[in-house]
Amino acid sequence: MGSGESYVKQMSQRDLINIMHLDCQLDNLSFSPEDLTNIAENSCGKGIRIFMEMLVWRYATKRQISPKYAIIKRGDILRFYNQLNPLFPEAKFIHIYRDIRGVTNSTLRGGTPYYYKMGRGDCVYIAKRWVRFMQNIDRLNKSSKKVTLIEVKYEEICQSLQPIKTIAELIGAKFQESPLSFNFEISNRERDIHKLVNKELQLSRLDAWKNELSKWQGIVVENWSYDYLKKLDYEVYFVKNVSAITRMFLGIITLVLHLFYGCIYNGKRLLFYGKQYRLFLIRLRLIAREKFISN
Repeated sequence: MGSGESYVKQMSQRDLINIMHLDCQLDNLSFSPEDLTNIAENSCGKGIRIFMEMLVWRYATKRQISPKYAIIKRGDILRFYNQLNPLFPEAKFIHIYRDIRGVTNSTLRGGTPYYYKMGRGDCVYIAKRWVRFMQNIDRLNKSSKKVTLIEVKYEEICQSLQPIKTIAELIGAKFQESPLSFNFEISNRERDIHKLVNKELQLSRLDAWKNELSKWQGIVVENWSYDYLKKLDYEVYFVKNVSAITRMFLGIITLVLHLFYGCIYNGKRLLFYGKQYRLFLIRLRLIAREKFISN
């Protein structure tokens, strides 16, 4: 089972630039075409770690800062712990988990460049991914590997500074209680899904799913994630007074919709990448490599 190190080392400068174009969140770093070229030139043939360090270095240089740490947000990064650990042995992992109902509500309110809803507009798909990720975390915690992993509830971070202090201690950083004068840059293609970034925290949004998810969406999500909701001390809300027959009926209907949404989503995605065939070919190679690594 490889880390993908040799695969990345074989990539040309054009391949590395295409990978950076694929990542919507890199737009938030405001890299110019010259920046991307510089990163590719200085990391081509040198592997994953140098590539990542060049991304951090270029961003820090533009900001005129000298960071001691780099925090990378990647939802499913722990799936690749076995591959990342040899490359970044000093890395520490933070798992911030959120109520699946809140995740679903937030996801359904955003869009992507090739589809009007994130998560395919499909609450079954969103719930299944959330449960699968929680199962991966369980497997990692139960393994014999010594993993530096801290798990924190998103809702607790919103209501208290203590989880932030704990995270700071874990990574050896100095905790600063006063707010930082720092604005996150949001690219045009991600602006619609990050409307609340750089704004005041709205605690009322924590339970907004109770009013914004439809009853059938809530029942379906709770059906799929029921065991983990209980395990993580989240109270069930939608299925409290719903009969087993109703839950089963809704489950069948939503599975049909799940297949339908999947077909529509993948069709639109193919049309989107059909106009950008180079990116499409790169993505296919990455998907094939990811399947090989994770199996």
